Parts: sequence; C-alpha cells; structure tokens
Amino acid sequence: MNEYVISFRILNGFEVSEMLVSNAEYLKFVRSGGYKESGKRWWTDEGWKYVTDMRVQGPRFWMGETHFRSMLEIIPMPWNFPVEVNNLEAEAFCNWKSEVSGKKVRLISHEESVHLRQVATEETYNHNLNKYASPTPVNLFGGKVDGKTVYDISGNVWRHSVSLLTIMDGFKIDPFYDDFTIPTIDGHHNHILGGSWISLGNCANVNARYGFRRHFYQFAGIRYVCSDNTYHDKVPKIYNSRLFGKMITEHYKDFVEVIDVPEAPLENWPALLGKVSADVINSDPALKEQPRLKVMVAHGSVGRTTLELLRNCYNLDIFHTDCTANLIQVLESLLTDSKVQWLQLTEGILEVPLDYCLSPEESNGQLLGPKGNTIHYWQADYRNIRPILDHFDVIITDFRCENPTEHLLNIIERLNPGGLLILASLDDINSNGRITKNVLEALSTCFKRESNLGPEEDRFTHIVKANRNQYEYAVSKISFWRKRDGVGRNISPTTTFIQIESNSPTQPWTPYSLHYSQECFWLDNFSKKMAEICVEECIKFNVPMNLGKEKYFTFLS
Repeated sequence: MNEYVISFRILNGFEVSEMLVSNAEYLKFVRSGGYKESGKRWWTDEGWKYVTDMRVQGPRFWMGETHFRSMLEIIPMPWNFPVEVNNLEAEAFCNWKSEVSGKKVRLISHEESVHLRQVATEETYNHNLNKYASPTPVNLFGGKVDGKTVYDISGNVWRHSVSLLTIMDGFKIDPFYDDFTIPTIDGHHNHILGGSWISLGNCANVNARYGFRRHFYQFAGIRYVCSDNTYHDKVPKIYNSRLFGKMITEHYKDFVEVIDVPEAPLENWPALLGKVSADVINSDPALKEQPRLKVMVAHGSVGRTTLELLRNCYNLDIFHTDCTANLIQVLESLLTDSKVQWLQLTEGILEVPLDYCLSPEESNGQLLGPKGNTIHYWQADYRNIRPILDHFDVIITDFRCENPTEHLLNIIERLNPGGLLILASLDDINSNGRITKNVLEALSTCFKRESNLGPEEDRFTHIVKANRNQYEYAVSKISFWRKRDGVGRNISPTTTFIQIESNSPTQPWTPYSLHYSQECFWLDNFSKKMAEICVEECIKFNVPMNLGKEKYFTFLS
C-alpha cells in the first residue's frame, strides 16, 4: 500500500505455530467433514456461502487426495508443502483446530506477524525466486525466536491474516496512484503477510501491506496463533460526502493558512465555542450549585463543540443534536473508535484523506464514564422538538444564518427557569436593525443578559474551507442569557411579528414557505396550483369530491 506513516501497537505475549499448515495437516480437516454439511459450524456465513455457491470440496489446487496442480504441471500430492487456500478456508480450519485441540487458535494478525519477523534471528527464506520457482516443504527454511526454531517466518507462501485491511494514522493518498488503497478499505479485504516464493522487490518486505478479498487465491496458506491480542476486526468509516468533508475539516482541523481577509480568522471556531462554554459552565455560580447539569447542544453539527465540553467538564448529561443524522454520527464514531476519517475536496474531483484521533488518555470512553459525563445523540427538528428534549440547565447553539428567531423561540422553550443560553450568532446583538431586533425582543422578553460570564460581543472571525481555492468567511458573536424565573412555555416577542422574506439567500425553503410563499419556483403558489389542477380533473372526469376511499379505487379500476 502507498502509505508513508508509522503506527505503534502494544502486544501481549502469544504462541505461534512452529510451521505453516501443510497439505497433510489440512487433510485431517477435510476428512473431518470440513466441506460437508456436518462441518458447517466451522465456517462463517460468508465462508459457507462460498462453499455451497462454488460447490467446493477441498483446496482449489488439489486433485482429489492424490495429485496437486502446480504452476506448470500436475504432480503427486506434496504432503509436506504448505496448503494453499483462501482466507475463508483458513479461518474454518482454525475453528476446527480449536475444537479438536481444545486450545483456542486463530489466524495470525498483521501486528503479530510484524513482531515475529522483527525478533527473528538467523532467518533463511524462500522468496524473491532466490531458491526455487515453487513452494518448498514447511520444515526447510526458518529462523530462531527466543532460541526456538520457527519455520517460514517469511516467504514460501503468504500467510492469511485475521486482520482486516485498514489505513494507518496520517495516511495520505499518493496523487499518482489515487485508486490503489481506498477502494480496499471496505471490511471485505484481509491482510496477506510475509510474501511468497514469487514475491519480488518489496512485496516480502516486513513493512509491506497488502490485502485481498477473503475468497481470493494468492499462493497463501495458514499460520495460526494462540493469542489474546486485539486486532483490526472492523474498518472505521470514511466519510466521503463533500458537504460532510468540508464540515468535518472545519471542526477537526485548525485553519492555519495565510489568507487575505479583513480580520485574521480563528484557528477553530467550533472548538473555541466549546471551550468558552465549558469555562462558563465551570465558573457560573448558579450552575456550580447543581451536582449534575443537563445540557443541549443545538445545531451541533459534527461535534467539536460537544467534544470540548466533554474534555473540560464533569458530570454533564449532554444531548448532542443537529438537523442531519449523518452529521451526528461523526461525533459518535469518534468517541467509539477514537478516530474519525474523511475525504476533503481539494479541486475538481480530487480529494485528500484526513483524520482526527483522540489521545490515548481520551480513548476507550475516558471522556464519559470516568468523568461522570453521558451523551445522547438526537436528530432534531427545531420547529417541532421531541418531548424528550426538555428541561435543560444549559443550551448552547451556533446559528449560521441571520435572524434565526423561528428556531430560537422553539429551542429556548426547553430551558429551565434560571437556565443559561449560550448563543453564538451571525447577528450583531447590539444592532438596532430590523432583522436583529426580532432576536433581541424574543430574548429580552423572558431572558436577562449576563455580561460578566465570558467574551460577550467579541467578533469571532472564522473560515470554512470548501476546497483549495474556495473559502466561506463569517463573523460570529457570543452572548449569554439567563432565563427569568416563572417563565413557562410559548415564549414569543411581545410586539414584533416575525416575517421571513422569501427571497432571502440565508433562509432555506421550508414546508411553510412552499405552501404560502408567493415566489415559489416558477408559480405564484405551487400548492395552490396543484389543488386547482386536482379540482379541474375531478370535474373533467365527473368524480364527486366526497367519494370515499373504497368508491375511489373502484372508479380507478
């Protein structure tokens, strides 16, 4: 694989088979019913499907139990040669071996194979066509490991691996070979390890990383181990949506480029919002009195603000919400796998893979249970918020559009009296303009401005990188609002009627604007026009307006 990075792993001690599995040893598995219905329990569902679909009765190069089809001719069965099978057969053999030996064995992992090769001494090997143009007996070449002989530490035939093919931390696509690695990181490709007799150049190098589909044949055999080490048994999701890539980059990569803009941008706006919010939560006397706070992060996107809360606070019950479920999954993936990977558009159709990793001290749930934090993920329609999203002590929201009053009114209803709203907004909170005045009136009716909690009203310039040549520039403000005691639901401005202009570029089309807007697409009113067409058709075909469902379908038939 075209990877130029370093990966570190810590391994426990493990036992390794002295030799590769020979044709003679594999014969015992075949005669035990390995390819028959009675041996189905040794196979995975994928493996048994391979057996039944392909009507497999043994290794592909066996001709019954007497002869072997080598590269150039058919020869008598070389019982002392390593068996050549695919990964599905190798795994089934290990399951059978575990049953008959009473000792749990599995295929060797990628990390275990690397370690074995690194500690071996006095090694001889059959690869690079340096001895033979074929496999050799499983007890011919080898080396010393802890004073004991282990055969075929590398070479002879490839070794199948239990490890799924993955990419290492810091991986970058080679621009001249951009379709080599990423298509194989799909959970269906496993490592093959150590090279074979015909592996030339770097193929048998200890640092080489290759993999194939599990049903594939490639001069590969079996080395099994008895080990409690973990291995790559799943593939982290790589987010490849261009929209998501842009947003994940904003949240999890600092902006350090030099760019000609009126005000120098922050390195990371979502991270700063999270840190400011955490500082306020930790220092606000009214909040410190409560042993556990219920917090909602609204418009949380891919989660950097929430991550900073987890890093800097204790005993929070966080509800991380966003309108889009796929965005919420990014934070969930990061906290589960300690890593998130995505593709960032550079230009045209070219993309570069990026990743963000938690530190070892933050991995494996250390930001949650040990700190008393919990987190819930909810897709939220902020016009019709779910009942469970209620009774919050703190609400943090980052609005990226002007005049977010409609969403804001629904969100702040869910805040407890005395609770704190941390509002990030593109609006100038001190402006007397018509649009921003609506936001202020919505809050000032039932909220008290708190001006001593944090960097209120500061200008926070931030940039989102869409691609190498395109950026999105914005200036956000932060303000803090305490909900007055005795305030219930149905918060609304007392004097101002909120009207969203239909041609405003910052306002998305909504179901309400679709039905009642006078400038919807090419019609004055789309829904009204559709109703008129339905009425016209009913009159045309003499269909009464009050026909029931049963009569209507009878008419259609």
